[in-house]
Amino acid sequence: MRRPGRKRHGAGPGETVKQSGWYVTEQHILDELLTLLAVHGITVRGEPLEGNPGGLCKVRGKTILFLDTGATAYRQALLCAEAAAKLIDIEAVYLRPEVRRFIADRAASGTGGH
Repeated sequence: MRRPGRKRHGAGPGETVKQSGWYVTEQHILDELLTLLAVHGITVRGEPLEGNPGGLCKVRGKTILFLDTGATAYRQALLCAEAAAKLIDIEAVYLRPEVRRFIADRAASGTGGH
């Protein structure tokens, strides 16, 4: 029997998933995505965007991802996953299976932070 509030595949906001002996939260996924983006030279800036989800832009040739600091970890992770899918060959880097699935699920559904 599953514990209340647990789902097998982290598909939506507010979910916590047990994988490989540890619980993956939206914050875990966000942290992994932020690290992935930083390692690949993408600057992530948190700004109070008053409900605007943020997004990618280029400033003086540098790629920057703006995230709304007032958004949930899930909403921020959506934007990070969308940026990673667009800018990084995720097949060429190691990612935890949960993070890879999160990115793939978003790309397949076309769900972004918009």
